[in-house]
Amino acid sequence: MQQEIIQHLDQPAHLEQLYRNSPHAFSAAFKSLYPNVAGNPVADAWHHRLEYQANNSFDWGSGREILLLLLLSAISGCCWFLPVWFKLPEDSFYQHYLSFILFLPIALYYFYKKQLEYSKLLLPLGLFLLVFCFVFFLPIPFNSATGQLRDLHIPFLLWSIAGYVFVRNQLKDTESTIQYLQHNGNWLIFSGLLGIAGGLFTALSVLLFDMIGIQLSSIYEKYFFRWVIGAFPLFSCYVILNNPSLVNRISPIIARIFAPIVLLTLFGFLVSLAFDPGKIFNSRELLIVFNLVLVAVMAIVLFSLTILNEAGSVDVGKKLLALLSVLTCIANLLALSAILYRLASYGFTPNRTAVLGANLIMFAHLSKITYQLLKGISNNYMMRAVENTIARWIPLYTIWAAIVVFLFPFIFNMI
Repeated sequence: MQQEIIQHLDQPAHLEQLYRNSPHAFSAAFKSLYPNVAGNPVADAWHHRLEYQANNSFDWGSGREILLLLLLSAISGCCWFLPVWFKLPEDSFYQHYLSFILFLPIALYYFYKKQLEYSKLLLPLGLFLLVFCFVFFLPIPFNSATGQLRDLHIPFLLWSIAGYVFVRNQLKDTESTIQYLQHNGNWLIFSGLLGIAGGLFTALSVLLFDMIGIQLSSIYEKYFFRWVIGAFPLFSCYVILNNPSLVNRISPIIARIFAPIVLLTLFGFLVSLAFDPGKIFNSRELLIVFNLVLVAVMAIVLFSLTILNEAGSVDVGKKLLALLSVLTCIANLLALSAILYRLASYGFTPNRTAVLGANLIMFAHLSKITYQLLKGISNNYMMRAVENTIARWIPLYTIWAAIVVFLFPFIFNMI
């Protein structure tokens, strides 16, 4: 390896290929070789690069940050225990307040990481308090449609408030909004990987202790599970913000893998539906599932677009996303037709109205993104315009969520 490095020291591309093929062997060989080639600009650049990576393999943050993380995790864990300590019905408690337990500590952590002034925390905390008071003091029946819609839209509303902290209270900062979307995609990926690893370890530990007669599952559930669940989302944010390179390399790969799979799945579904289009008009359950699929596809499209430039995607990737956007527009238009048909046949209900508003915003948003994608497949400037469109439409979803949360209970008389 040392001989090959010396032979190609004036060929940075070849050195990069050597490093990618075997990072550990390259690093060991280069460190032994460096005293003999010090002073060469390429060698000096590689020396500093490898030293930086060695010294920054994992960043734990400052001691103050770790203390804040432990404090917020403890508070979140205590909130998870409130139904147990005060004998509250767990189903209704978590349905109403789980999103507060999740997003308030994260928003406070964002406040610390972004080093904002305390005055800039007043508005986000006030909004959290407003939503909490609305949930706590407004008596909506537990199984009512407006109550379920409220609980379904509050997480997005609080996610938006946390994002407001993330972008440093600058709603017009589209670059920070894109970073927030990327951060949430990375958070989902890392949380999924961490959850799978933690679940497997827990299952093996429980099985191991069960074999010697110790019921670890009941002990874990009673004393540790809620603390772990409370700290889990915050810990994921902490790792990602301090070590962005951990997931930044995985996200583009996952986007590239799933984009064609989603494209083929959606195309196959639309072709199958073409043979019996009446199903989506007559089956309420199919329409609900179809809308959930649309939301998932829309999220994949948006996340794939936000990492398109970072992933170094070629025109093929842009064309693939453009085609996926076109198919999603067609599917969204089909869902809108089915919703309008059901409204004309059965009248307005809270659920139909909420889905109609969300689908209209999604269709308009995705139509503009699709138009800009088709126009900018070979134009990087237009790709930046696509990112701006993604960022600038996020507040519209937040406004609609706020309308559903605050106005629907009164418009539809708490039904």
